[in-house]
Amino acid sequence: MEEATRDKNHNRLRFRIGLVIALVLQNATSSVVGKMTRTLAPSSTSEDLYSINHFLIVAESSKFVFSMLLELFASGSIYGLAVSIRLHIFENPVNALKGSFVPALLYFISNTMQYVALTYLSAPVIQVLIQSKLVTTAILSVLVLGRTYSSQQWTALMVLSLGVAIVIIDEEGGAEMRRLSGDVNADNTVRGILAVAIAC
Repeated sequence: MEEATRDKNHNRLRFRIGLVIALVLQNATSSVVGKMTRTLAPSSTSEDLYSINHFLIVAESSKFVFSMLLELFASGSIYGLAVSIRLHIFENPVNALKGSFVPALLYFISNTMQYVALTYLSAPVIQVLIQSKLVTTAILSVLVLGRTYSSQQWTALMVLSLGVAIVIIDEEGGAEMRRLSGDVNADNTVRGILAVAIAC
């Protein structure tokens, strides 16, 4: 009995670790692939680039398929998957909409702005700037939900904010140098940072 419980806990831990690894890979590769596919085109005029919405549809569809596979794994069979879908979506549509529609809409806007920013900024810069979502979330959770954070957590958020500020200042400095040298695309940095700010 004790061994069966230990095996079950071990399987749950492996599943969670695998899930975290998959999410890290998905987040890292989506920015890099998005940036590469938008900048490595032979001519990168705006008419030649694919629509950001097409990229989002492909990305979100793959996430949907992956989440269905995870639910299939968690439920143990196709029948279990069907029961889970019926129970959580069809028999409880109001909660399904409340719990998924509004966050999905906000997530869609955030992702769209992130991929707009990919057109104007480098992938590493975007990955650092996107981390400011943590600061935004923390501040809103204090204001809206009344949550409290420890001094260590606030210190970590301040260090994160400082890192984001350094990246923004560095990117702005590079844009100013390009602007002084006559580069017509120098203002794109401001557009990219603005898109990331909207995404957060």
